[in-house]
Amino acid sequence: MNVPSQGSIRIYSVSGQLVQELSWQPTDLLASGNNSPHGDLPYNLRTKEGLDLGSGLYLYVLTPSGATANGKVARGKFVVIR
Repeated sequence: MNVPSQGSIRIYSVSGQLVQELSWQPTDLLASGNNSPHGDLPYNLRTKEGLDLGSGLYLYVLTPSGATANGKVARGKFVVIR
């Protein structure tokens, strides 16, 4: 939610394995409804091999790009519960 208009996100398992990498452009985002340069990026919770992510903790690294990139990288975690 509320990702920059252009960038990439890498998703890792807690063991450090890269499970997915997504890149997007402004046209790929769903509008967040507040006329900001940010939006919501849909993600189907699948690995790069097309398998469903299993239940567990995952880490992400979000890197903005393009004209609005400020050089800051966001890191965080999320949980999948099935």
